[in-house]
Amino acid sequence: MNAFSIDPDEQIDDLFLKNYKIIQKQGCFRYGTDAVVLSDFAEKYIKKGSRLLDVGT
Repeated sequence: MNAFSIDPDEQIDDLFLKNYKIIQKQGCFRYGTDAVVLSDFAEKYIKKGSRLLDVGT
């Protein structure tokens, strides 16, 4: 496991997918798990080298 430190205004969030975690600042825009789950789903259906845009809701 790699050793690293985070700032006091950051936290590590578990994405519950492939043991991925993300460091995010508190009080700022934060990614939600829906974007991560969508990207994992889309990965199975798009061709390698293709581009994909998630415009949100």
